[in-house]
Amino acid sequence: MVLSFRLSVSVIVLLHVFSPAAADSHWTVKSLPGFSGGELPFSLETGYVGVGDWEEFQLFYYFIKSYSNPKTDPLILWLTGGPRCSALSGLAFESGPINFEGELKEGSLPQVLINPYSWTQNSSIIYLDLPAGTGFSYAKTSKNHESGDHEQVQHCLQFLKKWFDDHSEFISNPFYIAGNSYSGMIVPMVALAILEVKVTGTYKHIFSFINFQGYILGNPITTPNANKNFEIPFAHNMALISDELYESLESSCQGEYVNIDPNNVECLKHYDTYTKCTSAVKVGCILWPNCPSFKEPTTMSNRRSLNSISVTRRCRQYDSLLAYYWANNDQVQKALHIHEGSIGEWIRCHDKEYYNYELASVFPYHVNLSSKAEIMI
Repeated sequence: MVLSFRLSVSVIVLLHVFSPAAADSHWTVKSLPGFSGGELPFSLETGYVGVGDWEEFQLFYYFIKSYSNPKTDPLILWLTGGPRCSALSGLAFESGPINFEGELKEGSLPQVLINPYSWTQNSSIIYLDLPAGTGFSYAKTSKNHESGDHEQVQHCLQFLKKWFDDHSEFISNPFYIAGNSYSGMIVPMVALAILEVKVTGTYKHIFSFINFQGYILGNPITTPNANKNFEIPFAHNMALISDELYESLESSCQGEYVNIDPNNVECLKHYDTYTKCTSAVKVGCILWPNCPSFKEPTTMSNRRSLNSISVTRRCRQYDSLLAYYWANNDQVQKALHIHEGSIGEWIRCHDKEYYNYELASVFPYHVNLSSKAEIMI
């Protein structure tokens, strides 16, 4: 009897010691390398959440509390597109509280500035590196190179369940999911899954209490293979091409710009004119000029070779260069509490890694959700 009791106690102690919940999983970041203002003027938390059957996928996140009233202000989960583009893009270049000084001096770290237009003025935001292998997220196995649409959704649901378990004070806040680009495929899937599991799903005990309101998307992809078919009407509506060219494209190509018939000489000619007319425009943001000579570095040697470049804010692509310098700095990773040796080199977008594009269109999701949630696109 005594032996049985001792064994039971030993098992309980071992379970406590090796349980993921027993170890620190998130940290408060008071300052950041490159920020000259001392302590950050906002609340920043970074951390990892393990997902998968054995928590073999470690998802990294940044969490910023609302400057106004974090107890009642909306909570937003931000998913960056790509797929496989880091959440640092959202944090520093889109809706987040920081950005980088445009001039990069040789041998120096990019200067961190405060974004006065951050969404965190009135909302708390989680910026998540998803899927594993993106940004600072990593896998304990090689499977991080074999992600796809459905796995992203499942890992996102697992992340939310565990994050809310650990941050229960935010369960009653109005909750939204947001993102851009390829996350336009993932966000509606996650939104519908949340609404469905609130009724019957595996995570009912936590999602039933989440105050889910809807989702927010910027320049989202809806049908990946046919997305280019919508670019030309958009370019015309934005006055990037003339009425005459648009009408010529419509009549000769009949709205098909993805798989143009090689024998359709008129369509090919007009499409070539369209390409030349828009070559100086940045696709992701038409108000910014394109920088065709700039290519994001994808290796440490390429990154080092750019030390002498003077970065200008006129070219939005150069923001990516600043991110490379900053995120690969040892002191930055230490400040963010990145697990040492977990990722090798930080890369903003892993566009060459394998990804399973499983969904042809999310249009049916938008239709399904239009009567169930608030949708802002």
